[in-house]
Amino acid sequence: MLRWDSGFPPYPVAYREGDAHPIVMEVSARAGLFQGRITGEGDVADIIRLYHLLAALDTRVGQEAGADFSLDLDYGEDGWLQMKFGLKPLGELVIDAVLGAGSDSETQLVCSTTLDQTWIHIWIRQLREIIARYLPAFEG
Repeated sequence: MLRWDSGFPPYPVAYREGDAHPIVMEVSARAGLFQGRITGEGDVADIIRLYHLLAALDTRVGQEAGADFSLDLDYGEDGWLQMKFGLKPLGELVIDAVLGAGSDSETQLVCSTTLDQTWIHIWIRQLREIIARYLPAFEG
């Protein structure tokens, strides 16, 4: 689950790759009885990267496809996330994730799940809502 904090105001300018648009993010994961959460400063660009990754995967539904995503909060000091997305020809979406407690910690939560590919559309819509909150001028 990816959450965001409204501690930073919207950025009412057009998005330009490379411009800083910091936001506070919280990422949580659960694997059976175990759960983990990291919170720290990221950037709207991180959410846009995930949005583009999922949009590209969406064009490959019905085919074998994969993509990797990584997120470092405060340059990994406050935690990190690595995700591998895999599409299967029959519509399965396989997600393998590792959530790390930070660069000074060896604590990690490793989890994997298989979902229906319709979740891609749900997440794309949610990511667009998050992006619109911070970058109203974003055109995708």
